[in-house]
Amino acid sequence: MQIAYVTYIEDAQDPDTDFDISIMVDALKKLGLNVDIVVWDDSNVEWSSFDAVWIRSTWDYAEKYSEFISWVTMVAGLSKLINPLDVILENSNKIYLNKLQSNGVPVIPSTFISSVSELQVSLEDEGKTFVMKPVIGAGARGARRCRGIEDLQSAVDQHFRNSEVDLIIQPYLDEVDTMGEIAVICCLGEPVHAIRKVPALSEGGHGDFAANVDIDIELSIFVKTILKQHVGRSTYENLLYSRVDVVPYKGSFLLMEIEAVEPALFLSMNPSSAQYFARKFKELLDSSN
Repeated sequence: MQIAYVTYIEDAQDPDTDFDISIMVDALKKLGLNVDIVVWDDSNVEWSSFDAVWIRSTWDYAEKYSEFISWVTMVAGLSKLINPLDVILENSNKIYLNKLQSNGVPVIPSTFISSVSELQVSLEDEGKTFVMKPVIGAGARGARRCRGIEDLQSAVDQHFRNSEVDLIIQPYLDEVDTMGEIAVICCLGEPVHAIRKVPALSEGGHGDFAANVDIDIELSIFVKTILKQHVGRSTYENLLYSRVDVVPYKGSFLLMEIEAVEPALFLSMNPSSAQYFARKFKELLDSSN
């Protein structure tokens, strides 16, 4: 079988390296799969020549969103797209958090705005810290930590002067600094491993991983329940890869984000997970033939 492992061309001014590539590709090749590392917007690639196209690190898609959506739609008609097209379309815009929040999922309280005039703050918000981030964005690109109302208003104004992309406004939780973010990596809806991240918007943070985290029953149930609500039960069982980012909060967890398009899987922290992903990937392909 011929597999496309899809990545992007790094920006020399803002490099963001996919450290999963060599580990994952080696695991796939050990199972007898032929793997080509290709760039998603390379016009010379013949996508129909691949038995499967695995989106992995298309980390510039937000800057080329319309082009990216056209590309995934095209590829889905030419090869087996992983993850499925409907998941990619839904998950590539963080407005899905609004739907989950409306359905009672414990999301970090989020307000979605389409213009400066929709930003509503009160005197009670003075002195608070906020997070502002675009609904279409990879990693922490475009996100900003704002201290106080004036800083938030200025950041929102600046954003909409340069972009038409909607924004999410959230409170910045102290738990992000004190306890960190937990990224739970899943395969076919089941948690495989978890790591604690240094938050990109914390003091001195860059979104780097810090340590492995044990997945207890409470965390596992929390993650699986949210995934099922996000993609549906039938899709959930065929979702090859996903990452659920949460923050510990008052004895439980709050959802930060679900990554089902191009999440880093932090395989260098757990190399055995690459072998597991590779086996499940091959089983998924074999079952569809």
